[in-house]
Amino acid sequence: FPDDPYDRIWYNVTGKVLNGLHASALNTTQEVKRKTTDEFEVPTSVLSTATTTTDPSIPLNLSTVEINRPRSGDRIYVVMHFAEIELLMPNETRQMDIYEGEDRSGRLLYGNYSPPYLLADAQVVEEATMTSNLSIYSSASSTRPPIINARESYLVRPMHVLPTHHGDVEAMEDIKRYYKVTRNWMGDPCAPQEFRWDGVNCSYDASSPPHIVQLDLSNNSLTGVIPDFLAELPSLKLLILTGNQFTGTIPRRLCEKEQKAQTLSISIEGKPGRCAPQARMKTSILVAIIVASVLTFLLLLAASIIFWRIKGQRRSSACGGLPTMQQNYEFAWTTEEEDGLQHRSHLFTFTEIKEITNSFEKPIGKGGFGTVYLGFFNDGTQVAVKLLSRLSSQGPKEFRAEAVLLTRVHHKNLVCLLGYCHDEYNLALVYEYMDQGTLQDHLSGKIDSLNVLSWELRVKIALQAAQGLDYLHNGCRPPIIHRDVKSSNILLNHDFIAKLADFGLSRTFNDEKKTDTSTAVAGTAGYLDPEYYKTYRLNEKSDVYSFGIVLLEILTGQPVFSSWPERRHIAQCVQTRLESGGGINSIVDTRLCGDYNINSARKMLEIAMMCTSASSMQRPAMSDVMIQLKGCLQTEVVRDIIDDSGMSSVGSIQSPPLKEWQNSRNEEHMGYWDQVCKS
Repeated sequence: FPDDPYDRIWYNVTGKVLNGLHASALNTTQEVKRKTTDEFEVPTSVLSTATTTTDPSIPLNLSTVEINRPRSGDRIYVVMHFAEIELLMPNETRQMDIYEGEDRSGRLLYGNYSPPYLLADAQVVEEATMTSNLSIYSSASSTRPPIINARESYLVRPMHVLPTHHGDVEAMEDIKRYYKVTRNWMGDPCAPQEFRWDGVNCSYDASSPPHIVQLDLSNNSLTGVIPDFLAELPSLKLLILTGNQFTGTIPRRLCEKEQKAQTLSISIEGKPGRCAPQARMKTSILVAIIVASVLTFLLLLAASIIFWRIKGQRRSSACGGLPTMQQNYEFAWTTEEEDGLQHRSHLFTFTEIKEITNSFEKPIGKGGFGTVYLGFFNDGTQVAVKLLSRLSSQGPKEFRAEAVLLTRVHHKNLVCLLGYCHDEYNLALVYEYMDQGTLQDHLSGKIDSLNVLSWELRVKIALQAAQGLDYLHNGCRPPIIHRDVKSSNILLNHDFIAKLADFGLSRTFNDEKKTDTSTAVAGTAGYLDPEYYKTYRLNEKSDVYSFGIVLLEILTGQPVFSSWPERRHIAQCVQTRLESGGGINSIVDTRLCGDYNINSARKMLEIAMMCTSASSMQRPAMSDVMIQLKGCLQTEVVRDIIDDSGMSSVGSIQSPPLKEWQNSRNEEHMGYWDQVCKS
């Protein structure tokens, strides 16, 4: 489906509903919009059509998908997509009751539900078995028959086998994107074995992840050159490329595997092993080039080592005194000019990157840029290596943006770049290793569910992250906007010092240009500034909004969206709790067991709510946020001093609801999230 970002296939089933009896199709030429929080991203062309019945008394009956070879433990998630596409008259209503089963005797899943007009909405049902159907009835007060715009079903099957080796998975994803493969390549390439991808054969061992040993891409109408990254499949023994329209020659690395190592057999147009003729150069020319190159290299190497010894220590000190890299890695200083910026960086070869990561042995994270791997320098220093996902449309641009930015900004609360690799096929960034993971990991209990972050430490982390963000906004010329501030981009070192990370989406602005208009909204759902989403106008206040959401996570200990399938946004959850008369104690993370200063927590809540105002004009600058958070920390420190001295604490006083904040909230924001939390 060309308009679907997830490449789902949508079928028109109006004629199949009720076996065609009493079923009717609706459609509209108007655009059906999606909420900012909508992660299903159903295409507008799908949402602009709907199935209904000819009479309100007739229900819509939906059968669950048929699953081949069902297993014990299998579960189905059914997602129903609704949008009102008829303009109802004032005396008309469309309300629906959704039941599990074929009639009203089943469990009521959703009652008196009304789909919003020209706005996509989703209702999720988790099926316990494979046999349940769903029925949609008009409610008693409804004058219009039930409708449904789209439905999708997901089979969740517990995995009892190891997943495919991560290196093989990344190579296959690259192949999928590069060739725009139209096969049903979804999920894990090798596991489970009976669901492995078409054209893929794997080796299976109970003690190690499966590896791809055979790849058949024949007769797929593939064109262009054969990409070099096919050699990234380490266990590949047979590569079938016949029946396509390739140009050029087989890449050198594939030829080496076939001819030298004899570990790979390549079949292309019935002529296995058709390797590049230019690889067989005349010996005399080759010897002359090698001799000249070696002499030149030795001279440059001597000059580079002298230059590095003079300048290397200065570079390391800018990154908080991290140990210097040993001379076993031969890296040179390079001066480049990109986007008008002069910068210097350690330049690694891809071979050195593989040595540092032990051939990318241990992945420790993954983002839109690519996978992050754990690495070690020869002196034992741990590093994080972020490897660009090859052929990503935004990857090279993000890589350059992040590399250029981090080579010219240095702050104690910004992650430190140690070097990078940039050759024809591979892009990588080498960072200091933050061994305590992300703020999100600690708030969710992923790292240590027993040791909860104390309130004082939470305030310190918030302040440190604010200091890093304030430096980008006010300490850099031109100012820098991060664009992807979130709790998973706040990293913690062994001393729990917070540093802001992941600058791949960052933007710089001239001093006289405080906003920017872009047709491509970038960021993460839940943290995205609603004003930026609507107007495409970006400024520093977009980061402020995202930081406000992070503060709410710190306060509540809850994720941005509550547990699936009842998805609720954290800002609406907090707002609903306040409107119901709850005080600050009803909002702060219960795992703290009341061990916090009530005034400090209340102050942070006020800051968070100001940061998440609907209008950017009402949000504070990061410099003001930083000052206010310092006050929060001072209040908490004073409480600790009072507690240590044996004096009574004011932390047990119940604060009143924040009515003054509620009254000042912009009505536009109040209606931004249409779903609310239960008190």
